[in-house]
Order: sequence, then C-alpha cells, then structure tokens
Amino acid sequence: MSLLGGNAARSATATALSDVKLLKIPSSRFSKLLRDENVAALKIVHNLAQVMSRRLLLMDEKLVEVLDKGKKKEELADFQRILNNWSF
Repeated sequence: MSLLGGNAARSATATALSDVKLLKIPSSRFSKLLRDENVAALKIVHNLAQVMSRRLLLMDEKLVEVLDKGKKKEELADFQRILNNWSF
C-alpha cells in the first residue's frame, strides 16, 4: 500500500520463515517507472490489482453471509481473523 499510496500507514506485517533478500524501492521511483511504462512496474501493479480484487470479492461474500445470519459475534470475529491473516 505504501508503494502505491506514498507514505500511507501500513496495515500488515510480514515475517520470513527462511533467509530472504529484501528489495526496496521508494514510491516516487516506482511512480516514475509507471509513468515510463516500465514492464516490471506494470506487472507488479497488475498482480497487486488481481490480489486486491480477489480479497475484495472474498470480503464482500463474507460480509453478506454475516449480515444474512444476523451479525453473530463469532462470525464477525472469524471475518476479522481472515482480514488479519491475508498476505501476498
């Protein structure tokens, strides 16, 4: 989110289960790559859009299901756990 939204607050954390290499790019540099129609940057945005679309669909389905069942507290808690466990 901060890559596309500048200095937006992060809504998640990540923990590596093995050794990893971290690549970092400032959002201003990424924005320039997008303006220049860089293929790698466009692929990243495309993949992010696909993930976000799937997550939004799942969230919508779960919300409708919860509302249809009378807003049970347990189901709302499950829904919150799903949101907290999403990762790329």
